[in-house]
Amino acid sequence: LDDISVALISPGGRSAGFIQNVLGPQRFTLEQTEILLYYGEPSPYSQSQEIYVEFLPLGDYVDSGIWTLALEAQEVRGQTVRQGFVILLAQGKRQQEGCE
Repeated sequence: LDDISVALISPGGRSAGFIQNVLGPQRFTLEQTEILLYYGEPSPYSQSQEIYVEFLPLGDYVDSGIWTLALEAQEVRGQTVRQGFVILLAQGKRQQEGCE
């Protein structure tokens, strides 16, 4: 199975780091937005690995701007990634950055 780390980055460039691979809900705050995240792994009844993210405003609105989802490959198809990569997804565009 592929092993990919996921991080959420706020419009102001803040991140709580990579999402922990623990089942169940996680809560954290980025800027003036509370993030409620649910991490689920495949099971005998569902082959999908899912991450649900809910944005909850601490004031009247969720922080405006581009929220970015960063993906970092750790292991892909049984082969360790020697030089990792990060894919940033924002506004439907894909940007790939090398990692040392």
